[in-house]
Amino acid sequence: MMRRARLPLAVATLALLIACQSDDLTKSIHGPMYAVSDGAHDGNPDFFFLTPLFKNPSNDPNFEPGAFNAQLRPAVEICQLGPLQPDNSRSCVDGPLVKRFAGSEVSINAPDQQYHTLMR
Repeated sequence: MMRRARLPLAVATLALLIACQSDDLTKSIHGPMYAVSDGAHDGNPDFFFLTPLFKNPSNDPNFEPGAFNAQLRPAVEICQLGPLQPDNSRSCVDGPLVKRFAGSEVSINAPDQQYHTLMR
């Protein structure tokens, strides 16, 4: 008798789980939201964030092997994002930057074709 009761119970549980699913995802508005802009993410096609943030960009269509320019002095800015625009973009809000990496804070590793900085 117990075996006969299991099948209807399992079917009812599965039906309930399927009925409670939704294709709509809601974004959390309680925590910080992040956006990255680089060659792989609608930003400067000559600049890529590397691991541990993202995978190796060598397969990205914007990546050009051997195009590294050690004479450039890049700056990276972290800012607070404003509201979502109709084109799904976001811009920095007016006010001070959260952090800016530039000048002596950015070291150059020419053999590895990389710029480095540490978040402090």
